[in-house]
Amino acid sequence: MDPLEIERLLTSAQIKKAALSNEVTLLSEMPVNALGKIHKPGLKTREIERAVRVEAEALGIDSIYVDAVQDAKVGILAQVSEHSELRVRLGRCTFPVDWIAVKEEPE
Repeated sequence: MDPLEIERLLTSAQIKKAALSNEVTLLSEMPVNALGKIHKPGLKTREIERAVRVEAEALGIDSIYVDAVQDAKVGILAQVSEHSELRVRLGRCTFPVDWIAVKEEPE
């Protein structure tokens, strides 16, 4: 299904506009656990990584390291390369961020 078909389907179902998502993401396959059930942390890590990349792109940052990982203390932790503008932008997000200093390689 393409995005327009999905929009038409939801519109024809007479669902109130307030109940609709602002965005729909199509995945080739869902992350599943060993029992075949949807692995929700896998979906959350994908969304956190996407959100960081969208914010970086909005700031004009082309190259960024981002990896959302499971942490025993805080749950899902976003590991992100240090950018001062991005630090301000992500400060309003609800997920914890571990800022990683990126070392420049000598030429």
